[in-house]
Amino acid sequence: MNVLGVLYLVLLIRSSIAPPVCSGGRLSNPSRRNVPTTVPSGLVLDLEKPDDKLCQSFDYNTDGIPTRLIMPKDDNVITSIKEGSLDIWKASGDNVACAFVTLRLSDGKPVIAQLTKNGNGNPMVTFLKKDDKWDPVNDYSTEVIKLRKTPKSLEDFTLDISAFKDTDQCTVFQVDLLGITTRHFYPKPGHVAIQVKDGNKELWKCGNSDHCVSCIIHKHGSVELLEVGIVENCSKRWRYFEKNGQEWREIEKTEFDEKEQAIIGGKFVSALLDKVDASLFDLEESLEDGIKVLKLTAKEGTSTNELLYDGKTVWEGKKKSCPSAILYMDGEKPTLAVLVTKDKNGKDGKVYQYHDGNKWRDTKEDDHKEKLAELKEKCKPGKTLDISKRDSSVGSYYITYPGYGKIAHNFDLKSATVTKVVDGEHVIWTAKENGHKCIDAKNIVTGGKESLRLEIKADKNEDLWFRKRDGKWTIIPQSNSRA
Repeated sequence: MNVLGVLYLVLLIRSSIAPPVCSGGRLSNPSRRNVPTTVPSGLVLDLEKPDDKLCQSFDYNTDGIPTRLIMPKDDNVITSIKEGSLDIWKASGDNVACAFVTLRLSDGKPVIAQLTKNGNGNPMVTFLKKDDKWDPVNDYSTEVIKLRKTPKSLEDFTLDISAFKDTDQCTVFQVDLLGITTRHFYPKPGHVAIQVKDGNKELWKCGNSDHCVSCIIHKHGSVELLEVGIVENCSKRWRYFEKNGQEWREIEKTEFDEKEQAIIGGKFVSALLDKVDASLFDLEESLEDGIKVLKLTAKEGTSTNELLYDGKTVWEGKKKSCPSAILYMDGEKPTLAVLVTKDKNGKDGKVYQYHDGNKWRDTKEDDHKEKLAELKEKCKPGKTLDISKRDSSVGSYYITYPGYGKIAHNFDLKSATVTKVVDGEHVIWTAKENGHKCIDAKNIVTGGKESLRLEIKADKNEDLWFRKRDGKWTIIPQSNSRA
């Protein structure tokens, strides 16, 4: 799939997947793009029996409407769609290809097919099945309402976007699109999401008559965006968020769209742009081996023999200029730098710098590589310990018997980088910063009571104590810190 295909796919996936309750869907209207109109080679999709070797499909529920998403694997495209012997659509003219298909189901069979295309013209086309025939339609709101299933009872729940797999209340799936990862959350039939959280942190809570029908996370490198679909009185609206470090910040739709457009294009204009001289350098943010990296490129027609970051000198050369540089971040602060230099004769060179906690200093290439390896280890994506899985899949597990009828389930985690501790679907603890990790866990069971001690390695090592009450873990005052 080409870049334009991804652009259409990611921008439109939310409108195709999550239609409003009382209408046929929110349709974006991007401007026409100058893309080739020749029909590419692609797949023939049979809705009756999709080939799971060539396509992936996901079944979920959109506010009571059974829905199925079908998407080609390996960045392929769909050029023909049929249902058994019934032809539905073929690519031709401005219908260059179909990026994915969203189906609305009746008794498990498709009756509405919404195609999202990656070519010129209307990016969406919808087909309705009637009398064993598929025909294109402009308005399918009446038909889609007929598909809604009303459950006998409803159960409120909190939707946790830290989940990576289905729960009893919510369908969760993830799709990777040329470096753009989208993770989707949809309440299951009979369940109403009245709150959205990320672990223990609340992002949204319902009012008197609204509820959440979908959440979609878009992730590319260090950039993470979230949109929450909310229905209130037959009208759908969205709330938008951006993740900064460990915290989610609510943003406006215009800012969300700009950032989403940026990551689709493969570049993200960093929020750290004000830390460097934007008149001299273009700045691009990316993620390499878990490390946030800032790439600086001198603007055309400019020259500088000094690199400043946040008003402090990273490097200064008397007779050399700096056409480009890479800063390696430890959290939100740069700690290593590699600069390309050019002397008056046009000869290129490299300079290695590191921050000792107070100021920037020169270093050699070998020392730089050693420090970079240490930073990679520190920023390595953390593992999740699930204390309900009493095994050595993460760290080393063993049982002890402290006495008085107690059983202690121990997890020695020094050999692993554990940044999250859960009990099944419930998040107990999450690391707040890079370098913070859990190095030991002890789950003590006495009769029907459970407690948990976590040893956390941070700036100061500390013990955190939790007690399980009514199926939920809460921190208790016995927590103490030690140097």
